[in-house]
Amino acid sequence: MALSAALDSADVDYWSASVSSPKVGKRLDRSTRCRYAHHHEAFEEHGDEDEEESRWSLDWMSSEAPVARVLALALSFAVASRSLTGSTVFSLALFAADSRLRTCALHCRDTLSRFLGAAEPPPEQSVPRRTGDLARFQGEWTLDAKRSDSPVVQLHALGLPWAARVALARSPRTKRIRLFDLEWREITTTLVVNRAEILLLDGRPQTHKHPVDSTPIVVWTAVGARPNAAPPPHPARRFDVSPDAVVSIMYYERDASVATITRTIEDDGTYKVVNDLQVGQPKDDGSPPTCIVTRTYFRRR
Repeated sequence: MALSAALDSADVDYWSASVSSPKVGKRLDRSTRCRYAHHHEAFEEHGDEDEEESRWSLDWMSSEAPVARVLALALSFAVASRSLTGSTVFSLALFAADSRLRTCALHCRDTLSRFLGAAEPPPEQSVPRRTGDLARFQGEWTLDAKRSDSPVVQLHALGLPWAARVALARSPRTKRIRLFDLEWREITTTLVVNRAEILLLDGRPQTHKHPVDSTPIVVWTAVGARPNAAPPPHPARRFDVSPDAVVSIMYYERDASVATITRTIEDDGTYKVVNDLQVGQPKDDGSPPTCIVTRTYFRRR
């Protein structure tokens, strides 16, 4: 079934489309943006001048607009911004009754006919369906130190100095989580350091910096399943993911370590984070690499 036919058959309250692309050429001025914003259509530009990626989002607060119209508008906007490259990604999300029905990521290496519904996107670009109640994650959380595992061994494996490991392990910790469409925004506060993090929930790769040596960490995040584009786990490792879980895969380029971070809300309302770190490459005999699992629990403030 064509993509447009499949999506148009759903009971949709509104669309949300976005364009993500490495910056090419000049940024749009306000007058250019305004030509693509009218009625219930509103493009919003994200990113600072020194960032390597620029993103635009389009919210269409009606199911009357066909998917072809939404994607064609997103495409024309990218062309006008001179940001259409082989790495450009179009994301389309559909919402009904405050739930996401489906999310698709479409790469511009596909033909325009794909964007207009001539065919489904390639399987490797499909994003797990958003089925969980993500609103439960929102709010402020405080660390339940007595129930949580010590992070010292895992922090040592990640290369943090002894003083930093001990200070972080002993420090109180709070988290503030907010959700904005496809973005998970989290602020972590400790006595040692404060960290703000944005995760894209549609499986697109992000690049973060290692806190010790600034080497790249590639991050993929999805809801209800492991992100499709992320490196697969070792065959000996198995991860069962609930539909409500938010899962991030972090690939550390410095030593090829892979962390699988699974976030869930327990039945008693506790926020649980499981960090399964596979340290380095598999061993010469084919057995899985050393794994360090840390479980952290937070209570709502």
